[in-house]
Amino acid sequence: MTNLRKFLYLSLLLILPLNAGQKGTFSKIIQKVSPYVVSLFDFPNQSSGSGIILSPEKGFIITNAHIVKSKSTITVQLSDGSKRLGRVIGFDADSDIAVVSIKPIKNMTVPSIEHFNSLEVGDLVIAIGNSKNFTGIYGNFEHSATLGMIGALLRGPIMTDQYPSIQTDALIVQGNSGGALINISGDLVGIPTSIDITPVFEDGLVNPFQSRGSTASGLGFVIPIDIAVNVAKQIIEFGKFERVSLGVMLQNPTSDMFESLNIDKKNKGSIVMMVAPGSYAFDAQVKVGDLITHIGEDEVINRNSAIISLTKYKPGDELSVKVIRNSEPLVLKAKAKIYKESNEPKDKFDQYFNSTILQNYEYHSQSDLGTINGIKCLNITSLDSKSFHSGLMPYDIIIEVNKTPVKNIQELKNAVEKAEDMLLVLILRNEVKMYITMHPSIIQN
Repeated sequence: MTNLRKFLYLSLLLILPLNAGQKGTFSKIIQKVSPYVVSLFDFPNQSSGSGIILSPEKGFIITNAHIVKSKSTITVQLSDGSKRLGRVIGFDADSDIAVVSIKPIKNMTVPSIEHFNSLEVGDLVIAIGNSKNFTGIYGNFEHSATLGMIGALLRGPIMTDQYPSIQTDALIVQGNSGGALINISGDLVGIPTSIDITPVFEDGLVNPFQSRGSTASGLGFVIPIDIAVNVAKQIIEFGKFERVSLGVMLQNPTSDMFESLNIDKKNKGSIVMMVAPGSYAFDAQVKVGDLITHIGEDEVINRNSAIISLTKYKPGDELSVKVIRNSEPLVLKAKAKIYKESNEPKDKFDQYFNSTILQNYEYHSQSDLGTINGIKCLNITSLDSKSFHSGLMPYDIIIEVNKTPVKNIQELKNAVEKAEDMLLVLILRNEVKMYITMHPSIIQN
């Protein structure tokens, strides 16, 4: 245990009596939430995972899509030990959210939630679920609970340039998926979905080629409850979730951006870096350089809060965005839509760098990196670009592919031609070297 972790947990022991009763326990909070947590079974005494009762009076349960996506029905065990047959209404694989329906439950209130935008790194959280099928082993029903804190926001395996997630060190073990992550007031924060695998570091950088192993790092990733509820509402009403998109590339603003765009630094939001033709943003006349401050009535704090807000909408809904353009506030409106552009790659290089504008570039570092020759990403013109979905951004400088230095576009093309599948790309971003991985698009015959 690191000195920092020792300090945090010693501090926790000091504050427990203030937040969890005179005994320094969270038992009352766990007892408050446990009735909402259910266990899902494939076969008798064979647990598949956990779920949360979202709407007791209508019998709707939220769980992970990976638990139920291949099933039409599943056995649901309530906290009192009773079992009911559950029907899988639908699921969304991208968010890993599914909805199961059972007979309505009487005399149970709707669980309280804490919204994602109010969470902070360092908040204490508790993961509750039916871990490792203890129910089947011992013949009784008792949830397991693990304590930890929020270690990071807006990162993790379920993001994949799609959805933000919550990182926590509250232990998430087999059977906990689909259960509850709560704060110490008993409010739902999110739905645990996955754990991290310890990465291998080389020269101070993560090597994704060797990041899969058998040992978990102790970090878990959780779907924010805002996303889970919004996705579930559409599944309940329509049997599926259709994700709308603004059709823009967003970047969290820096002080220099505020100054160059003539926008007051006191404003919160996300800067539009690219508008895709035919998209919602194109229809609403959103412009590059606009600072998006609101989607509907929701405040946009950063690009990931924008993603969460969009999950409230379905295609065809009237959608308004508030922007600041040249210091002037504007309200722009158009119909929400699913944005997909036909952008078929032409050759092997295009499988990785389609719709990406590149330029040979000589970079003179302000630190001890010296002069670096590489390939600068000037812009990405499509949301379907593999480079965009891999995390490449405008102004990044590509300096290495699969451990081979690349100093110009031709050397980059040569490195791509030699690659069998995934590219391990070393880039320079804001004086920091980091790896991203790129997988090829599929060329249709």
